[in-house]
Amino acid sequence: MFEIDRKPGGFVDPNQYGLPDDYIFDFTFENRYHIFHHRISRGYEYIAYDMQANLSSAVCVKKTKQGPEQFTRMIPEILYAIKSDSEKRFRGASAYPPNQLIDLIFRVIMPEYGYTVRESQIAMAKTIYKGLTMRQVTLCEAEVGSGKTMAYLVASLIAKVNDQLYKHWGYPVTITTSSIELQKMIIEKEIPALSHMLMDFGIIQQPLRAVLRKGKEHYFCPKRYDDYLATIKHYPYKYSQTIDSLRKYDLNRNGFDLDNVYLNAHIKSNICVQGSCKNCHYPARCRYAEFIEEAGMCYHFDFQVTNHNLFLMHRKNSDTEQKSGIILNSNFVIIDEAHKLTETALDVYGVILDPREISKFLNSVKYARRADDKIRREYQQLLRDTDHLNSKLIATLNMFRVNKSQDISAVKFDNNITITRLLERIKAKLELIENWNRPDGRGNTPSCARLLETLSAFNQTRGMRSWIKYDRDEDNFTLCSIPFSIGTELQRYLWSDMNMHFALTSGTMCDDTGFSFFKEEIGVARYLNEYAIEEYRCESPFDYKNNSRLYISENVPDPDMDDPYYVPAVAAEIINLIRATRGRTAVLFTSYKMLSVVYEIVKPYLSDYPLIQMSRSNRNAITQFKESGNGVLFASGSMWEGVDCAGDILSSVIIVRLPFPLRTHAMEQKKNRCASVHDFVQTYAVPQMIIKLRQGAGRLIRTESDTGVLAILDARAAKGGTYRHRVLTALSKYPLVRTVFDVRAFIDEVKDESYKKGA
Repeated sequence: MFEIDRKPGGFVDPNQYGLPDDYIFDFTFENRYHIFHHRISRGYEYIAYDMQANLSSAVCVKKTKQGPEQFTRMIPEILYAIKSDSEKRFRGASAYPPNQLIDLIFRVIMPEYGYTVRESQIAMAKTIYKGLTMRQVTLCEAEVGSGKTMAYLVASLIAKVNDQLYKHWGYPVTITTSSIELQKMIIEKEIPALSHMLMDFGIIQQPLRAVLRKGKEHYFCPKRYDDYLATIKHYPYKYSQTIDSLRKYDLNRNGFDLDNVYLNAHIKSNICVQGSCKNCHYPARCRYAEFIEEAGMCYHFDFQVTNHNLFLMHRKNSDTEQKSGIILNSNFVIIDEAHKLTETALDVYGVILDPREISKFLNSVKYARRADDKIRREYQQLLRDTDHLNSKLIATLNMFRVNKSQDISAVKFDNNITITRLLERIKAKLELIENWNRPDGRGNTPSCARLLETLSAFNQTRGMRSWIKYDRDEDNFTLCSIPFSIGTELQRYLWSDMNMHFALTSGTMCDDTGFSFFKEEIGVARYLNEYAIEEYRCESPFDYKNNSRLYISENVPDPDMDDPYYVPAVAAEIINLIRATRGRTAVLFTSYKMLSVVYEIVKPYLSDYPLIQMSRSNRNAITQFKESGNGVLFASGSMWEGVDCAGDILSSVIIVRLPFPLRTHAMEQKKNRCASVHDFVQTYAVPQMIIKLRQGAGRLIRTESDTGVLAILDARAAKGGTYRHRVLTALSKYPLVRTVFDVRAFIDEVKDESYKKGA
């Protein structure tokens, strides 16, 4: 975009342009501007001579003479300085046309700091900018190594600065993700790096300002802390270690963000901010109250980074008094890790009612503020009546005990008159209690607003599917409800807002056919016309052809735990593959039960390698694997996505079974809407499986130099298998090999001697 002709000094005669003899030519810029320098008392002054306008402009003064390697860093100053009758540029990002500024940042500025120029990254940034400013919903799939974070940071910042409608509103750009790791990386690494580069080149005049927004449960509450400490001090022997820990941190003096304090989750839950702060008596010493006040000052920040849950909750409550004071309004929203959006939306827009919460609330408000005996008796009777109704609800739910062998409860109560009427009567009683409720002497305001909102959602049977869930571990029933269509909810709270414009990014947003499934899931396919949606796919720049291989086993029968040959065949293939790759393998399962069975079978045969078994209780399994050298991780759950094991530590990923979605009520209602099981599988199950498969495969190659093998042990992907074509299409970048011997030969070819010796 910007061309510099670097020729040796003296190539252009300064006298030709009316300049003194002491002016020395440095280079020509854009075939139009000659850049000269001359010695002055303060150092060296640089000027730009415009050959078309026959005018010269002072560019800058440098303390030392600039060499050819520093010329590109002068480009912004040259552009600022050039003036003619037809053109005048002013200092700042708004001085450039947006696409030219994107080119300047990625082609000129960032390479000065070691970044590689990637055409796909530049195109991605321009697509996101266009989508944001053209009021479109932009869908951008950017695979590993494509630089999507920096692309959307640059694009959204330029949109914020240049958009004529919103640039004076002062709202920050919102970036929402599903993982705290990515949020921290954006706040602590990516935004500071971009800020430093743009400041150095004069594009911005002050550092970019960013803030991380988290839910109130992450912050310290001095009032709840004092109450908790006063309670446990009555039992000094039992809580001596807890008291010592709290004293060590001196939270009343230093406490604010509890994520920075090494206390267990139970203690944090007792000292974090909870409920309403409206009538709190501690505002003078509460840093959270100060934080909320500062959070409302939108002009203080360029970016706010948060998680999907908090952002969706903020949008859900945008028209109510429960609107979050932490999240600011925003015109431009980047939804990163967008493949997790619908899952989070199910949690936010669904509701769960645990009858024990009703009992807990009744216990918290058992004393009326007024002292009049008659009024007190009426109030206590109201509490007893409500508790009686809640007991009847629990007894009714016990009549629906589910088969303990089932994975989920399939007991629907949408049309159950008994439960529906009980919920209505409990809601009416709670409304009366809420009217009676008064703050206690310590400033607390017990409220059942959340319970009333939940009960109201259950009464709105239209558009919701409700069922009874049984927790075997706690022997407890809860009532659950989710919308029939998450896409409808997202349209209501996100896509329909005319002053919010979205870019959704993810490494795995498409199945093997493109964006169609994802667009349908989030609702844009139904509620927005095709011109309001922008799509872009950015493939990974890594060399999969030479650095990876795909092996699909032909030696394992169809997945069936009742087949006596199935599990032994899976175990045998895993053993052979681990030996072929010399460990350094992650074996991905879709269930912990299968993981446990296979692990016990292969353990005696793989004693040469550190074996790590992931479980729901072993949260350090991934860390142990990274530190193991040549270990083997048997994993499920979180290892399928978002985990980064760069380098030789992970040189093989074995996918035991194609990751079809689990049976849930959300999937059940989708199945009920389909004409046949075949339609359901093709419309919903297979696309979700392909996306999850690509996520699992994405654990293998994380950097430009990574090498490794991806293996699939599911017969449905083997020759003649039902899903072979779709699997091969989704994983087409991985060259296919036929045997385990080919796997070993490839590993021997791409790995060095230290790897082969197990170092």
